[in-house]
Amino acid sequence: MYCTDPLPGLIAHPGGHLEHGESFETCAQREVMEETGLTIKDIRFLTATTTILADCDKQFVTIWMTAINAPESPGSYATVEPKVRNTQCPH
Repeated sequence: MYCTDPLPGLIAHPGGHLEHGESFETCAQREVMEETGLTIKDIRFLTATTTILADCDKQFVTIWMTAINAPESPGSYATVEPKVRNTQCPH
């Protein structure tokens, strides 16, 4: 996830970096748990997108996954990860 301080009333998709050797499904499950406290199941690939940040010569490929909330998961999410600061494109 690369964003500035969370804005009141707004949410962002859980996300992060793929660990070496980690599958997309395992990464999605881990990131959702770390960032929301939710357990997910039936995780599947949805699509991939690319974002080019020309002003800082970077390109990001985002893998979008879909899943459902597992029965053992709480009924609502909570932000459990500290604030994330934008360090992807320093000016």
